[in-house]
Amino acid sequence: MVSGFQTWAVKKEDLKMTYQPRSIARMVKDEQQLIGEMVSQLKTTLNQVPENAEFHNWKVAFLLQLRDFMNQLQKHFDLEEDSVFIEEIIRLAPHHKTTLDRFLKAHQDLIEQLESIIGDLKNAQAREALTARQIPNRLFSLMQQVLEHETEERRLLQEVYYQEFGAAD
Repeated sequence: MVSGFQTWAVKKEDLKMTYQPRSIARMVKDEQQLIGEMVSQLKTTLNQVPENAEFHNWKVAFLLQLRDFMNQLQKHFDLEEDSVFIEEIIRLAPHHKTTLDRFLKAHQDLIEQLESIIGDLKNAQAREALTARQIPNRLFSLMQQVLEHETEERRLLQEVYYQEFGAAD
């Protein structure tokens, strides 16, 4: 399993001095893999909703999983937004600024959707409430959006760094 990068102990200035843009890109790629693994785990848990007698315990465990996922997404987005990553992409490929702006907006939208789903899940008292609030559909849709978003970012990274530095190492 890929370990998450602990961004909370790193300042933007430290990243500029310590890490080269290519190593930030590698960290982003590693985090994208971790996010993919977390999405897979969430899907498995969501497909195993128990009957009402066990629902409360499942809900609490699933809420914790969702909170971990949201925290990881926020750390990942912070790494992209607050490190030299965005600056470097704009420097190397200024024609992608509109795409980057769209990615930054998507970060906010994805977190807001996840917060809404978590809030509705917290209020669900029985298995039937999940369906009534369309929590599974909304969550599956969100997870698909996250994966598509990360795929687009990965393609952009590959394109920009391939053009700048040639074939990948």
